[in-house]
Amino acid sequence: MKIDRRLDMNASWQNDRFESLWQDRVSRRELLRRAGLGAAGLGLASLVTSCSTGSTNQGPTSGGDSVVFTAGQTSAWNGLDPTSPLEGAIAISTLWGDRLYQLDPFAPRTEVLPQLAEALPEQIDPTTYRIGLRQGVSFHNGSPFTAGDVVFTLQRLLDPAVGAFNTQFLNFIAGVAAIDDHAVEVTLKAPTALLAERLTMDPVLSSTVVTEELALQPVGTGPYRVVSAISGQEVTLERYAEYTGDREPTYQRITITNVGDSTARISGLQSGRFKLIEDVPPSANAQLEGDERVEVGVVDGYDCSHMLFHCGKPPFDDLRARQAVCFAIDRDAITSTSFFGHAKPNWDGWLPSHPDATPPTISYRFDPDEARRLLSEAGHGTGPVPMDLLISAGNSQIDSQIPIIEQNLIDAGFQPNLLPGEHGSRIAMVQEGRYSAWLFKGDLSGAFSPALDTMLRAHFFGIVPREFMRWDGAADAEALLAEAAGSADEAGYRQALSEILELIQEQVPAPTLHSVQRITAWSSSLSGFRPIPAAGFVLDGVHG
Repeated sequence: MKIDRRLDMNASWQNDRFESLWQDRVSRRELLRRAGLGAAGLGLASLVTSCSTGSTNQGPTSGGDSVVFTAGQTSAWNGLDPTSPLEGAIAISTLWGDRLYQLDPFAPRTEVLPQLAEALPEQIDPTTYRIGLRQGVSFHNGSPFTAGDVVFTLQRLLDPAVGAFNTQFLNFIAGVAAIDDHAVEVTLKAPTALLAERLTMDPVLSSTVVTEELALQPVGTGPYRVVSAISGQEVTLERYAEYTGDREPTYQRITITNVGDSTARISGLQSGRFKLIEDVPPSANAQLEGDERVEVGVVDGYDCSHMLFHCGKPPFDDLRARQAVCFAIDRDAITSTSFFGHAKPNWDGWLPSHPDATPPTISYRFDPDEARRLLSEAGHGTGPVPMDLLISAGNSQIDSQIPIIEQNLIDAGFQPNLLPGEHGSRIAMVQEGRYSAWLFKGDLSGAFSPALDTMLRAHFFGIVPREFMRWDGAADAEALLAEAAGSADEAGYRQALSEILELIQEQVPAPTLHSVQRITAWSSSLSGFRPIPAAGFVLDGVHG
């Protein structure tokens, strides 16, 4: 077995084809700099049912191309409509749907490249931007890609009746209009430096497709088209022969199967059923060691284990009870027994490893005495404090830490009622308010942009803090996020982020417990494959 031990956020890759491809790429720092140039300069503004379609054999476009790629996925999805917040659906959409702009999928994922756009947005005035569109592009149903499709896609995302999760990332947009078939004009509510970055999130959809069909039959312009899908279980895609973009599809067919059991995923890889599996348990490295059929990549990303509190009812309507849990959990013990060293405790902030993060005042290092003191101060000093702890079970990294967390909570003075279950059913209970706290693991970037303001907005703006956490600090968090989004300079952006990080570290409505490395394994028969620090995979130029 060959192991890439630390494909970290500063990794340097020789012969990186993205270096030659991304001639027009620009970092977020450059976006902020350009946003300050004014209208005279080039600028950027702010960011189960089954169904199948008939398929035709597109066939390889050149000799030597591979035929079939199979993957074992763990990231959840219950439909392929890109309005879904589930990272599995988002990851799959990168295969069938091109965006106006693309983020470099490899670490550190900070570069922006035009995809369906011809170039970066052209600033007309401080709140107006024009985006030219590529010509000669067609959707999988044969309809031509035009400005009308961009208008349709953005208006659908902004429509409150649609209920798209991504609406919160685009709510600075006042309107969008087609200038002609190959250009759109975007009007903003206020100047900001996030437009291109936020337009990397969603694939452009064809305005000719009935929206009800998007759940399992989405139509995009990407290198592969969906030919069949069984909700939450399996999706099959075939290469789109008319694809004209810069990506390099090499497979005739891709099948992605959702396999929650890690043992089954590993067995599928070793038997040849899968050519790639994601979310390899850290404990499985020993099992894979010495297997020449397999390679493993360990990448620093934004996977974390989380504890989300119901802040609207006892005991966690009192922030001291929430802080008590944070002090009670022995994260060092969990690091060694559950993550086998492939994680770091997040004592010092929501995401302390992020380059834009600043250290908060409070640190939640293991201190059971402080946990008991806080509980007593909150009026719970006379007996065990009952709590219903939901657990998204079935993930070995979560399952193995449950006994430690249970004992830690008991020692601190809680009486935990453990409620393990499938992730989707736990989400439903959270939405209904039938919980005290919820333990789960997920990617903070959610396969979106890894910009800190984007990840914070996904968790502390709108529906999540108000209807999941029932947190009374949501309005303060939302105001700070709006301030960050409206900052046209780096200092203002960082100051607003520093204040929201301090707020959520003090009030801990949804603390992260550990930052966890993402482990991917693939067949050693593949050439050109590189793991990414988010859900999904990139197959451009990969063979085998």
